[in-house]
Amino acid sequence: MTCYIICALPAAAGRFNIGRVATMRILKWAAGIAGAVCLVLLLLSGAIIILTFSLSFYERQNEKNGAYALVDMEKPELMRVTRHMLDYMRGKQAELNITATVGGERRLFFGETEILHMKDVKDLFTVCFAVRNISAVLLAASVIFLLVTGSALFLLKCLRASGIAALALIALLAIAAAVNFERAFELFHEIFFDNDLWILNPKTDLLIRILPESFFADIAALIGAIFVSSTAAVTVAACLLIRIVKRNAVDNINCG
Repeated sequence: MTCYIICALPAAAGRFNIGRVATMRILKWAAGIAGAVCLVLLLLSGAIIILTFSLSFYERQNEKNGAYALVDMEKPELMRVTRHMLDYMRGKQAELNITATVGGERRLFFGETEILHMKDVKDLFTVCFAVRNISAVLLAASVIFLLVTGSALFLLKCLRASGIAALALIALLAIAAAVNFERAFELFHEIFFDNDLWILNPKTDLLIRILPESFFADIAALIGAIFVSSTAAVTVAACLLIRIVKRNAVDNINCG
């Protein structure tokens, strides 16, 4: 009996090692894929947040689109309303509506339909902030795990692959938007909103006057530019680091 147990130990140890190697391989692939996906989500959500909450961008757009004249408001007053709206979207204001001087008269700036739509927009940005934060944590965890387990080259290859895939996808979306931005704009709202509250009336709703379709075309283009430049930078860096790691590996072999 003792002899049987002693003979069985190497086989059991071998099966254990095989199982351990298989588990580590699965974890490595899971970490690599998670890190690659989270990198793209982090860069995209970051670009969206940076542009959406840039007050200076709204100021330039107001000048470009003639928003002050369209709503008959002084610049400081409209920028005050805009700042309040952005604070509401990021949860710093409990209520959206604000009293403002429009056409020389004090009134509530937003109507009921605008308030309901902006509540949906706020919910969407709550998700966007969560995606950014969760992606940052998971990306950091994936990078640490792969570095600790000696899988730096695999990590770099995953980041390179995700960067190339993201750039290809954004190129397709850019082509679609360039061909027919109005339809792309409508499709976006149909996907992310389950109602038609976003269809506002320029005659009665001030929101559509300060944020016309041209505003969204410009912000989409700039978000795309930030995302492409940051993703391209990461992809190029990954490619260069892959070459360095491979070269060092060859040099170590030759030295050995």
